Amino acid sequence: MRQCQLSSQFIVALLLSTLLLPLLSANNSVISEDTTWSGSITLDADVVVESGSVLTIEPGTLIDGGDGHTIEVSGSLIAEGAHFLSSITPTAQSSHGQGLWQGIVVTPGGYASLNNVIIENANVGVKSEGSLLADDLTVNDAYFAVKNYGHAHLIDLTTDSIDYDAVFNQGVAIIEDAELTNSSAGIYSNGTLTAARINMGYVGSGIVAVSGLAIVDNVAFSDVSVGLSSSQGVKFVASNITGNHLNLLVDMADSNDFTLSTATVTGTSLVKASAATKATLHNVSFVYNGVGQDTVVTQHCLGLCVLDNLSITNSIRGMALSGSGHHTIISSDIEASEYGIRATGNGNLSIDNSSISANASGLITRNINTYLLGENQILMQQSGAIGIDFLGGIHQIDGLTISKQYESYDTSSIGLQAWYTNIQAASITTENFSTGITMRNSDYIGDIIANIGGNLIGTELIDSSGSIDLITTKYQKRGVLLSESSTLSMHQFVGELHDQPLDVGLNSVVYVLDFTTINTNPSYSDATGQG
Repeated sequence: MRQCQLSSQFIVALLLSTLLLPLLSANNSVISEDTTWSGSITLDADVVVESGSVLTIEPGTLIDGGDGHTIEVSGSLIAEGAHFLSSITPTAQSSHGQGLWQGIVVTPGGYASLNNVIIENANVGVKSEGSLLADDLTVNDAYFAVKNYGHAHLIDLTTDSIDYDAVFNQGVAIIEDAELTNSSAGIYSNGTLTAARINMGYVGSGIVAVSGLAIVDNVAFSDVSVGLSSSQGVKFVASNITGNHLNLLVDMADSNDFTLSTATVTGTSLVKASAATKATLHNVSFVYNGVGQDTVVTQHCLGLCVLDNLSITNSIRGMALSGSGHHTIISSDIEASEYGIRATGNGNLSIDNSSISANASGLITRNINTYLLGENQILMQQSGAIGIDFLGGIHQIDGLTISKQYESYDTSSIGLQAWYTNIQAASITTENFSTGITMRNSDYIGDIIANIGGNLIGTELIDSSGSIDLITTKYQKRGVLLSESSTLSMHQFVGELHDQPLDVGLNSVVYVLDFTTINTNPSYSDATGQG
C-alpha cells in the first residue's frame, strides 16, 4: 500500500516538472488565443496565428524553423530579442544556409512587430501582406530578407548574404537606417518607397524602382554594380548619394521623372539613359577610376535632360549625348583625356557657363543644334587637339574662350572647326591654336572674333561666308585666309605680328571698313591673294 502511494506522488511530481519546462516543439500548431513563447521552440510543422490572436515571443527565445516550416500570422506577432533559424543541414554544397525554412508570413490583415530580432536560413525572412513594424531587424542567409506587399516600416535593418533582393516592395515601405551587404539587389520596388540613411556594400543593383514612387536620401554605395535604377512610370527622387567603385551610378533607361540632387561618387560610369524624357542631375561630383574606355555620361534624351553643377574628373570620355530631346548642361566642369562632350542626333544641346578640359577634343557635335550661353571655356591639353568640332546644325554662342598652351612645333591644332553649319556668335576667343577658327561651307554672323597665338592661321573661311563686327588676330603666319569663293564682311580688322595679315584667295571677296595692321612682316603686303 505504501509503495502505491509513493508511485502516485512520483507521477504527480513528474507532471508538475513537465509543465514547468520550456516549450520544446510546435506540432501543426494553430494559435487561436493569446500565447507566449520563451526558451527554445522547434517547429515540427507550420504555425498559424489566427486572426484576433496574439503570439508574443519573449527576449532570448530561440525558434528553430526546422525543415521548411512557416510561421503564418493572420492575427498579431510581437517578438523582441528573439532569434529565428533552422538547424537543418543544407543538402547542396553551394548552399550558405538559405531557404531551409520558409520564414515569417504576415497575411492580409495580420500584424507583426519585430524588435531586436535575428532571422537566418529562411526562404524569405519576413513576407508581409499586412502590416510590418521592424526595429533592429537582422536577416542573414536567405533568398529574400523582406518582401512587402502591404505596409512596412523598417528601422535599423541589417541584411547579409541574400541571394536576391534584400528588400522587395510592392506595397508601401518606409526604410530608415539600413546596412545591406552581399545581395543581388538592395531594394527593389514597384510600389511606394521612402528610404533614408541606407548603406550598401557588395550589391549588384542598389535601389531599383520599376513603377510607383521612390524617394531616397542619404544613401552610400560601396562596390556596387548599379546604384540607382529607374524607368518610365516611376517618380524617382534621390538626394545626398555617395559611393565608391560603382560600375554605374544611375541607370535611367526611359525615365520620365527622375531627379538626383547632391552626389559624390567614384566609379566607371555616372549615367546611362536609353530614352529619357525628363531627368535632372544637380550638384553631382564624379571621379572616374575605371580602367577601360568608358564614357561617364551616356544619355539618349527624347525630352528635357538637365545636368546642373556637374563635375567630372579624370575621365577618358566625358559625355556621349544623343536623341531628339534637349540636353542642358549648366555650371558644370568636365575633364576628359579623349573628348569632353560628343553630341549627335536631331535634338538640341545647351551649355551654360561651363568648362571643358580635354586632350583630343573638347566638344564634338553632329547635326545637333547647340546653344552656348553665358561664358563657356574649353581648355585643350595637347598639340593637335580640336577644341570644338561642329558638323551640321545651328549654333548660337554668347561668350566662348577656347585655349591651350603655346607649342612652337604644333601645326595641326584647331580652336573651332565648323563644317556645313550656321553660327551666330557674340564673342569667340581662341588662344595658341595653330588655326584659331576654320569654316567650310558654313555661314558665320558675329560680333567679335579674337585669335591670339598659334602658328598658321587666325580665322579661315573655305567656301563660306561671314559677317563680323571685329576680328583681331595676333602672332599667326596669316591672320585671315579666304579660299574657294568665300565672302567676308568686317567692320574692323586688326592684324598684329603676321607675315600676311589678310590673304584673299581666288573668287573670294572681303569687305572691311577699318583695316589695321601692327608690326607685320615688311616683306609681305598687308593684303595679298587673287581675290
